[in-house]
Amino acid sequence: MTLRTWSATSLLVLLSATAATADSVVVSNGDELHGTVVKIEKDKLYLKTGYAGTISIDWKEIESIEADGRYEVEVEAGKRFIGEIRGEA
Repeated sequence: MTLRTWSATSLLVLLSATAATADSVVVSNGDELHGTVVKIEKDKLYLKTGYAGTISIDWKEIESIEADGRYEVEVEAGKRFIGEIRGEA
């Protein structure tokens, strides 16, 4: 599933890291942001950074995500998935 497909299914996603993470998010203007993905909820991804606190990024602006560690993802229907987050839009 691509990132855009997940977004289109109207997810309420809660992330729980099982290891310390060093995640990166590339946005549509080419900027690469580094921090820890702490939550994806509806149309936003929340990235905790050491330089700006926790920032929200519009899902439609995300080109790719690389997240270290394993995450637990829960969708609105209550189904849970555990695994790594990797992908390009």
